[in-house]
Amino acid sequence: MKAINVDQLREIVADILDLDPEQLTSESGPGRVDKWDSLAHLSIITAVEGAYGVKFDMAEIERINSFDALVKALAARLAA
Repeated sequence: MKAINVDQLREIVADILDLDPEQLTSESGPGRVDKWDSLAHLSIITAVEGAYGVKFDMAEIERINSFDALVKALAARLAA
């Protein structure tokens, strides 16, 4: 099982959103970050799935509404 390196995860998300990683807070997410639209959301999910060797189902993807929710979903998927 891969451990979650939150800084690495923040880098992945920030890279897709073309932001400085320090701009991302636990509350950052769709509707709160201008560049985090539905297309960017799917790009983030795809990148995280590739980086961590996991696959989120549609219900999980829909529940990921913040960076913190992404961390928690990834932790749950890695623990499964």
